[in-house]
Amino acid sequence: MKVRINIDGVSGLGRDEDTVSMMTEGSYSPIEGGWLVRYEENEAAGLDGTKTAIKIYDDCVVVDRHGKLTARMEFRPGSSSRFPYKTEYGLSLLGIHTRKLKTDFNEDGGSLSIRYMVDIDHLVSSENRLDMTVRKI
Repeated sequence: MKVRINIDGVSGLGRDEDTVSMMTEGSYSPIEGGWLVRYEENEAAGLDGTKTAIKIYDDCVVVDRHGKLTARMEFRPGSSSRFPYKTEYGLSLLGIHTRKLKTDFNEDGGSLSIRYMVDIDHLVSSENRLDMTVRKI
């Protein structure tokens, strides 16, 4: 199904925060045990040509990106994971520490909210909030 996706994100440490808001169209469909959201990143984010797929389950969210940026991020409340983060400038190993995850999806769309920290070489680089809504067009 064709959907409108709104994404609001905040990242940074302390008073030094960056805010990103994006609205795009994509697709939404059921998968075994959850939901799949797909969309293409845009030029404004500097990721044109990157495709994003988000698998949403009750207890975790998996974000796969391929293109200018390649990464597979897994968000599980109270859990940490490490992943390769590949850009046109090289490869880094990053960590995600998920503090909170809330998902509320059904056949018409839904919303998710994630609170997490990112580390580079085990040093916290940012605290992040990601809020996304998906609505049928």
